[in-house]
Amino acid sequence: TAGAAAETIYVSGTVDLEVTTALEDVTLVDATTFTGALTIKADSNGVAKDVVVIGGDGDDTVDFSDGWEVGDSFTGGAGTDTLGITYAVAQAAAAGTTSGIEVLDITDNASSTGTIDMDNFAGIEKVILNKGLAGGATVVTIGDAVTGLEVEADLDTAASGSLVIDLKN
Repeated sequence: TAGAAAETIYVSGTVDLEVTTALEDVTLVDATTFTGALTIKADSNGVAKDVVVIGGDGDDTVDFSDGWEVGDSFTGGAGTDTLGITYAVAQAAAAGTTSGIEVLDITDNASSTGTIDMDNFAGIEKVILNKGLAGGATVVTIGDAVTGLEVEADLDTAASGSLVIDLKN
């Protein structure tokens, strides 16, 4: 997956696949026929390329912490699919596009006061603040949340902050 690696990866079969190294040169991961759980780390940060990931029938997880940009996309399949992005990216205006994604995983510490506008993440049923909230006066708002949205804040330190869920209607 490093150096002059393949730009396109087709995944098939039934056994779960996890690739922990960022796929630096890959611009397409197509797991349309894959029935296992796919877990990968995409990488489009600082590079003029678009990364497209198409999930299969399993519970697919794509970590775009190394860049989630306007031309990037993640289309989920039949399983419960998860998009991983940083807190800063989640707060910004909509970047890449998603379809069929049920979980938004904030992969780093929510380290500043800000709002994640759920209008930018249509169809998301669960938000995970994977590293929790920074301490002190930090206020993290999940804005325009729809009824039924589940929010999980994991704490990996003793730090505390405030979490506000602002319903759309």
